[in-house]
Amino acid sequence: MASAFWCIVEDDRQGAPKKVMAEVLGAASRLGGGPVEAVWLTDKASEAGLKQLGEWGAARVLLLENAAFAPYRSEVWVASAAELAGKESPQAILAPVTSRQREFVARLAARRGVGLAADSVGFALEGDKLVATRPVYAGKLLSKVTWAKAPWVATLRPNVFRPAESQPGKTASVERPTVTAAGALMKFVERREEVSTGL
Repeated sequence: MASAFWCIVEDDRQGAPKKVMAEVLGAASRLGGGPVEAVWLTDKASEAGLKQLGEWGAARVLLLENAAFAPYRSEVWVASAAELAGKESPQAILAPVTSRQREFVARLAARRGVGLAADSVGFALEGDKLVATRPVYAGKLLSKVTWAKAPWVATLRPNVFRPAESQPGKTASVERPTVTAAGALMKFVERREEVSTGL
């Protein structure tokens, strides 16, 4: 669907979308510029996670589920997402600002040859254009930007956009498109998670 607004899913690496996705899906829904779709790259999606995306407003979930997507390596994600974007032609691609999405979305925009509005704090549709508001000069000023061509790609600053209200019982259609999982250029050695014990 050419006019879809994609929301790239940030998950907890255990098969569930993070709460920040309610903000991204809510922002996309309120714009009303096209169908809201969640794009989820993961090695293991849960039924509860898919249900949650529907209740937060996704009309369709494009589920790219492959062992190659974990651990995260940007070259693998970007190749698959760019291939899917070429087939689906979304109008916009939105994602939350996280360490993973910050890199991934920037590289995806570059691969598709379009601009990126990073760390956006507001959106408005003006005619047939999306206008993003983002801070500049260390937050001293706000700049309004738009795109020369679609897809409009942006990352959303967390805790700024009003989350979508959960709609219990609302479901999203789930599709599992076939894309090529590129070989990783980096070898994953180890992941360590440390718990802060305070001072």
